[in-house]
Amino acid sequence: MDYYLFRPDRQDRTARGRIRANLARSYSLPGVECPVCGETWSTTGVQYPAIDLLSLENHTAYSKSRAVDLREFEKLRQIVRPLVTDGWDLPPGTGFGALSGSIGGEYGPCCWVNLWTPLFSEQRVSVLNSREIGIVPARVHFAHRPPHGDLYEPQILMGAYLTSGIREMEPCAGSGRRGFSRPKDRLLILDEASGP
Repeated sequence: MDYYLFRPDRQDRTARGRIRANLARSYSLPGVECPVCGETWSTTGVQYPAIDLLSLENHTAYSKSRAVDLREFEKLRQIVRPLVTDGWDLPPGTGFGALSGSIGGEYGPCCWVNLWTPLFSEQRVSVLNSREIGIVPARVHFAHRPPHGDLYEPQILMGAYLTSGIREMEPCAGSGRRGFSRPKDRLLILDEASGP
C-alpha cells in the first residue's frame, strides 16, 4: 500500500494569507441534538463534493445549517445513504456537492482554502489520478473563472484507519459521537492491515 501526505508546502504556507476564498457548498447533513450524550454537535471536514443532492425531492432539507433532534437526523441520513458507497461515514455536518463562490489572490496548482480542503489544478488532478490514489475530482463552481484556470476539490476515499496511540472514547450509543485525543509527542500512523 502506498501512503501520501497532503499538506501545504513551504511556498503555499507563505502565500496562504494572500488567498481570498469565499466558498461554500450547497448541502450538508444537519448537526444533531443528542438526548443520550447531551451534546449538540456536528463534524467538520467530512465532505463528498462529487455527490450532489439536487436530485433528491427534498434537497432543500439539506440546504440550511441547523441542529435537529436525533430522530430527524437519522431520517435525513437514511435518505442520502443510498447515494454513497457502503462503509462511508455520514456523521452530522457531512457536506455534499461541489464548492461554489469566488477565489482570489496568489495560489499555485495546489492551494488550501482551509485546514481540510485542498484544491488542485486540472494538471495536478491528472498527476494524482495517474498514481491511482483513488480521488474523484469535483470542479469548483466560480462566478468568474479564476486567472489560473479551473480548480478541483478531491473527494478522497477513506482507505485506512489510524493505528494505536490515539485514546478514543466509546461512541455515543445515540448519535455515534466519538471524542479522542492523541499524544502530542507522536505522529499518527496508519494501520496497514486496515488498508486496501
